[in-house]
Amino acid sequence: MMLTEFIERTNYPATADEYHYIEESYCNYNGNKDDFCKAWLKDKKSGAWARELELRKRMHAMVEQHKKEMAEKEENLKFYREQHAVQRNEIKELKEDAQEWIKRFDELKKQADERELAARKDVTITLKNGEQVNTGFAEVRYINNNGFCFANVVEQSGWTTSYKMDDIAGITIA
Repeated sequence: MMLTEFIERTNYPATADEYHYIEESYCNYNGNKDDFCKAWLKDKKSGAWARELELRKRMHAMVEQHKKEMAEKEENLKFYREQHAVQRNEIKELKEDAQEWIKRFDELKKQADERELAARKDVTITLKNGEQVNTGFAEVRYINNNGFCFANVVEQSGWTTSYKMDDIAGITIA
């Protein structure tokens, strides 16, 4: 039903805003246009239409408020999803950087180990009894002023591979 039809049938000058609510009521009515208009006039006189109109306006206001809140939540959700994506990319980049740093550190450590190994000399100690002791790349550790052993020997009583300084005839560094 059109606004003009409603006005002709009821003789009520409804505004476009008010007719919007009347039309909603009409869509929910089980009957024809004439029956609806008679029922509406009866409700208008009894005050039922005023209550229904107030309820419909409140309901529409609540629906609009809900839509507004949902739009704000969607906007927030969009913002946080974008932030999450940015942070996830930043974390991915940091992880890749960390992996590069670890790789570079391992390379530098390997180079340092190679330099240290190259800097060590093969030491041969000749004892006075003619025996030669080759230390390989082991470091010599002094026990005290009277003797020494190799750095890889565990200290314990009864040095099985320790030597006295008086026993040394010569030291050759290759």
